[in-house]
Amino acid sequence: LDVAIKVFKRISEFKTRGKYVDGDARYHGQKFNRENKRDQVELWAEKEYRNLLRANKAGVPVPTPLLQRENVLFMRFLGEDGWPSPQLREIDIKKGSKK
Repeated sequence: LDVAIKVFKRISEFKTRGKYVDGDARYHGQKFNRENKRDQVELWAEKEYRNLLRANKAGVPVPTPLLQRENVLFMRFLGEDGWPSPQLREIDIKKGSKK
């Protein structure tokens, strides 16, 4: 089993992070922007993990999430011979495409 590890470090990379978390019913009552920076990063990693779980269960071809601890996300590696599959932003998808 090949594993990919994503470490969430800088929350400032994601400008609309507050809306991203606060708008999710799973985090009702938690105000993202009131958390300290470390807690924000951990909350963001947890949300990414939970989103991958939901997408995976729905049959979307995403990396299978394995574990999330603090600001680290472990997931199944997608790729061949050690080379990662392209990210969505790296491919050109045409409307109506079956890709």
